[in-house]
Amino acid sequence: MEPGRTNGGVVTSRGAVASLIVRAHGRTAHTGTGYKEGESAVRELAGKVERIESLSAPEKGLIANVGIFRGGEARQVVPGTAEMHVDLRAPSDDEMRELLAQLQSILLRAANPAVRILVEGGQTRPAFPRSPGVQDLHMRMAAVARDMRVSLAENHSAGGSDGSFTAALGIPTIDGLGPISFEVCSRRERVVVRSVLERSILLARSLMALG
Repeated sequence: MEPGRTNGGVVTSRGAVASLIVRAHGRTAHTGTGYKEGESAVRELAGKVERIESLSAPEKGLIANVGIFRGGEARQVVPGTAEMHVDLRAPSDDEMRELLAQLQSILLRAANPAVRILVEGGQTRPAFPRSPGVQDLHMRMAAVARDMRVSLAENHSAGGSDGSFTAALGIPTIDGLGPISFEVCSRRERVVVRSVLERSILLARSLMALG
């Protein structure tokens, strides 16, 4: 059960999601006695962060975010290794393929050819369209919600979930049936406690109605 939306609604469509781990391998050297012999992996990856995040266009549903960046061995050593984790979001699978191609172009063009870059990962969740089957399923669940005197608005999410896989198989899928939540995945995440019982009843009654 993915989190319920702040308006009490559910998710009837989602965008595509991709996740990549990028590793750079340079050459360590003591900064005081052998600085010129070092090849900084941190410098190589750090120079790409702004270019990666400039691919974001939130108004179009396109996001490129470097969520983790780490590297180096010690303060007095030219860093021989560095790593960053990149999260991508796009409204459709086609737009995700284009975003991935742009990202690869940035990552594989090394400013320092002495630093080797390895890229792992790719698209992890397909786009989840609002299909006629989803609309019909939502209508039937909304009728159950009306009987309970609660609303069940439709929401689009740029987040991915396992529901994306069932939707990609053509199975009508509705997501976000969990308790109503705020600021998900942040340190301020919280749940409306009274919604736990309400959403449980809504789910149970919906399953009975569909059965």
